Amino acid sequence: MRMVNPTMNWWFNHRDNVDPALSTKLLGRIIIGQVPDKITIAEVSTLFESVPLPGKDMDPQQSCVTWVMNAIQRLQRQGWVRDFELRYFKDFALSCADQWIGQPRSREPKVIEYNS
Repeated sequence: MRMVNPTMNWWFNHRDNVDPALSTKLLGRIIIGQVPDKITIAEVSTLFESVPLPGKDMDPQQSCVTWVMNAIQRLQRQGWVRDFELRYFKDFALSCADQWIGQPRSREPKVIEYNS
């Protein structure tokens, strides 16, 4: 992780009206559920902003994976996505990332649905 982010500085940056398919950095997406229609983008953003960013020099080391797992846990606690075992999801997601990294870049990021 230090090779990608050597200073281990983390920040949360919300952007409106972004098409993930146009991202040059996004490897793929894993769908874990659908936030209820009554929940606004502002509410989702507020929830994500409340998730602590990974800490520097922590043991065990924290990373973007730490943040994502904590964010999913918050979504589950709110009842906005279904409950599933996070440790299995983490293994699944990292396996997908490893596969996607090893494949030639396509025009659009891959999208898969997580069913556990």
